[in-house]
Amino acid sequence: MPPKPAKQQQQQSGRNIPVSPVSASKETDANANNMTALANAVTAVQASINSFREENRASIASLHSILSVYGQRITDVEEGMNDPDINKRRAAFSESKKKLHAAKIQFALYYPATLQFTHNGRRMKFTDPATALTYVNKNVAADDGSSVSQ
Repeated sequence: MPPKPAKQQQQQSGRNIPVSPVSASKETDANANNMTALANAVTAVQASINSFREENRASIASLHSILSVYGQRITDVEEGMNDPDINKRRAAFSESKKKLHAAKIQFALYYPATLQFTHNGRRMKFTDPATALTYVNKNVAADDGSSVSQ
């Protein structure tokens, strides 16, 4: 693109200052050099981004794959966690969990509704809340928290 003709005078601080055509040409060349340098920098950044994408294409592809646990999609598991029936079954263990906590026995409530803990060296696993509560009342409460837990 040909350079534009330079203005004969430039206003600065309210005064008219004469501008020579030679200095305007130098300024235009300096601006063109700055623009070229900027374009080169942008091209280098874009090349770096593309290189990063190519190097990490497999990692990026794995992020977009279907997540599954034991062949079941994670979204299906999450939907099951919000099932009211399962929530009621899990909530039924609350009394047993309170007593185990008071006795300082570590426990776990596994999905969908299985209470597991270790008492006197034996691993106990319950799917029925009534059976779990009966065991806790008879054995754990009688020990007054002196049992060894894992």
